[in-house]
Amino acid sequence: MRSNHHSGNAGQSSFRKLITGWGLIIILAVSSCNTNEPGLSEITAEEFLNKYDPETSVILDVRTRGEFAGGHLPGAKLLDVYSPGAGEELMKLDKSKTYFVYCHSGVRSRSVVTILRERGFVHAYNIRGGIISLSRSGASFDK
Repeated sequence: MRSNHHSGNAGQSSFRKLITGWGLIIILAVSSCNTNEPGLSEITAEEFLNKYDPETSVILDVRTRGEFAGGHLPGAKLLDVYSPGAGEELMKLDKSKTYFVYCHSGVRSRSVVTILRERGFVHAYNIRGGIISLSRSGASFDK
């Protein structure tokens, strides 16, 4: 009897993780529709290259694992917004740090920064234009 109850909890946990993952995707989809969010902080690739301090800042790459493997900013932390549990991972971040967030073109990262700001992360910045803009600005990448 106990093992049945335990497997029910495991099922609930899996279901909760699935819902959390889908919830983030839905929030991202809705957030991407509204590009003129008040209070949204965006910076250019050039501003990022001048402001980034690895001692006090974190670079979040919110692309997929495959995109990340193709090249990413040195020191970037992968947080694939389409993976299950991405929303939980976002909420584990330290609110006292500065976050520079990027994706391929700036759409996913804009949505993530909107979510972070709504959750009280006051130092979260979208790198406008994503990795495309970073490449054009002369940023170096690791593989």
